[in-house]
Amino acid sequence: MNLVHVEVYCDLQDIGAHRWNDLWRRSEVPSVFSRFEWIEPWWHRFAEGRELRVLAAYAGDMLLGILPTAWSDGRDECKVSLLGEGHADYAAVLTDARHPQAFAAMLDSLVGALPRRARLEFPEVRSDTRYYTALENLTTRINSHWTANEKVVCPRARLDGDRAQQLADKPSLRRKARKLGRIGAIHVTHYTAADDILPCLPDFFEQHIARWRTTEFPSLFTDARNRAFYQDLAARFSGSGQLIFTRLCVDETPVAYHLGFVSEGDFIWYKPSFNPEYSKSSPGEVLIRELILLAAERGLTGLDFTRGDEAFKLRFADSYRYVQAFVRHPSLFQAARVRSAAGAKRLAKKVIPGQAINWLKKLATTRDGN
Repeated sequence: MNLVHVEVYCDLQDIGAHRWNDLWRRSEVPSVFSRFEWIEPWWHRFAEGRELRVLAAYAGDMLLGILPTAWSDGRDECKVSLLGEGHADYAAVLTDARHPQAFAAMLDSLVGALPRRARLEFPEVRSDTRYYTALENLTTRINSHWTANEKVVCPRARLDGDRAQQLADKPSLRRKARKLGRIGAIHVTHYTAADDILPCLPDFFEQHIARWRTTEFPSLFTDARNRAFYQDLAARFSGSGQLIFTRLCVDETPVAYHLGFVSEGDFIWYKPSFNPEYSKSSPGEVLIRELILLAAERGLTGLDFTRGDEAFKLRFADSYRYVQAFVRHPSLFQAARVRSAAGAKRLAKKVIPGQAINWLKKLATTRDGN
């Protein structure tokens, strides 16, 4: 094998969909979030104020790795992150499964090009990848610019064998399905074609906005760019079978939606929504049951809930992995300060019960006169 060399491109089309997805098929982690059909719409909708730099590793003419980055130059700091940030549940890094050294070559090239005030972020790096291990090792070096954020659990429900039917037959799920069915006839439709999905999206967006309106976390669909991005995804993945949009109706009323993906033999729980007027009838859990049955019907081996340890996920999960964000700071001092703060937080969790921490915070606020 020839020595690995790295090229830098400023246009996704310099690599193109064919070569990109050819590497995706050979990659260590062929996640849907790394496909060209995902990356290109993301860049199209969120490029404003950013500069594109795609690092590509080669041995001779053979493409071995892709590291797509977005650069934004602020007043005090230059931020560099991966494409897909904020939407991809798993990092968009591609390396040929047989040539893991490609990642080290791309990372060395990237770090060598950083200005002194640059902050480099690798969000949502999966714990079951070799590049996770490489980044983790960087954080343990003496006088390292690198730090790691807290791990976030990604629950997964196994669906092989008769496991899917066992989950679908859970008494709690069957009971909730019967309760919803007493309101009216339940109709479930799964779409993969853009012509079917796109007309449903406006109601999906409005339902999601209504669902989150009364919480402290407003819906992402209040932003027109996010709505356009989802429309682009539906169009780009149309007919591929990798994007599945589900509508759950009671009689003629849509009470729940889900936009999910088929990836690495799993079905990914990605963006659900339900009509808050039907919340007492648990349409969300009825939706999960239907997705479990769909995944089993299509021969998928798992339901990947991705990041987050919400209680409803843990009721189904029987295996776990993690994602973690890694950051390269502009200075050793900044990295040391972040490590110290993280260490103090971990110590406080061990020594001081959560209620006591909240009490101390309230006390501090009172003393500040706020």
